[in-house]
Amino acid sequence: MLYRGDEVAQRYAHSLARAMRWMQSMPPEQIGALERVFQQVFREYRHMAPIVRRLYGEMESRYMVPFEYRPQRGA
Repeated sequence: MLYRGDEVAQRYAHSLARAMRWMQSMPPEQIGALERVFQQVFREYRHMAPIVRRLYGEMESRYMVPFEYRPQRGA
């Protein structure tokens, strides 16, 4: 499911970058570039979430779109 994949991917991306810095396995510039790619992917996912909701409806998309990406109503 999309939401589980995203949830895991965000944690993995941050952990990977932190470990690469700690182990000095890549030049810092490459690690920074990789982090920017991860951020762009997660940003695109946030933009995609409303489209998925429009296509599949509120009830069906709740299993695809993570809670933090869904707009909150009536707070």
